[in-house]
Amino acid sequence: RESYRRSHSYSLGGGDESAITSMALSPSEDVLCVCSAAQQLYSFGLSSTDLLARDEDGVRFEHLLGPFHGPPAGSRDLSNAAITGIDTCVWKPLVATCGVDRKVRVWNYQERSLEYCKTFEEEATALSLHPNGLYILVAFPEKVRLMALLMDDLRTVKSFGLSSCCCVRFSHGGQFFALAANASIFVYNSYTAEQIHTLRGHNAKVCGLAWRDGDKSLVSYGMDGMVFIWNFNVDDVNREEINIPRTALSAGAAAKDFGRAIVYGNDMQLHDLDLSGLAVQARLGMATPLSQMMLCRGDRLMLAGSAPTDNTP
Repeated sequence: RESYRRSHSYSLGGGDESAITSMALSPSEDVLCVCSAAQQLYSFGLSSTDLLARDEDGVRFEHLLGPFHGPPAGSRDLSNAAITGIDTCVWKPLVATCGVDRKVRVWNYQERSLEYCKTFEEEATALSLHPNGLYILVAFPEKVRLMALLMDDLRTVKSFGLSSCCCVRFSHGGQFFALAANASIFVYNSYTAEQIHTLRGHNAKVCGLAWRDGDKSLVSYGMDGMVFIWNFNVDDVNREEINIPRTALSAGAAAKDFGRAIVYGNDMQLHDLDLSGLAVQARLGMATPLSQMMLCRGDRLMLAGSAPTDNTP
């Protein structure tokens, strides 16, 4: 019986030195698909032309649909490929993501293609796309960057020296944006990058922000159990509040007209809030911890993402 011998050896390339966890052949056996432990999916042509055109030093597997977020460079924990921020916009079919691999990616979800991919020195913690899809806010541990989406690059327009910024949000019209750093909220004019309001009232980390239709009000919730509604007038800002005692809030969603909001905390309960009456309308206990929430379809449907209860990714 004739034995096999190695004729060629090819690496994944692109800095991916992780183990190959799965392989599959196309029905015509001319394309090999490979999945790596670094959460990446590659293709490799097996036709005679493809093999002759490659050499052992120069060949690289190609990403099947563009590179996905992976673990941080040099990390031994190949299962940690967390996406730390995601957002979409109104005018373009774009979705932006950032992850622990210190990359910011902008995808076209209609064409299923990767439009931009930029690597930074620090891990991005949050991001927000401008409604027109031409600008993006990205938060880092020591600063927040306002960047323009150019033809082939993400270029920084303005940097804001805010450390520990955990939440960034453009308004619905795009003329304002809000940044939450620890217990403070800062509101800026998007076109001049001028700070126009500083909102203080929380006594602990702010975990979420949402703008009202018309961009004249902002709701915030934090780990102090407080939900604030900030109403912007010509010369000042007035504040309304709802207190949920002995609860550290971690996730929430608000209706666009601010008729209601749903928040979730470490008491494992969903709190249905009447924002106009400043009261808790109902509570619902949850068996599974929640990490993200969103209202849609005229606020009649709520989508929620669960959080792991152990260290299993």
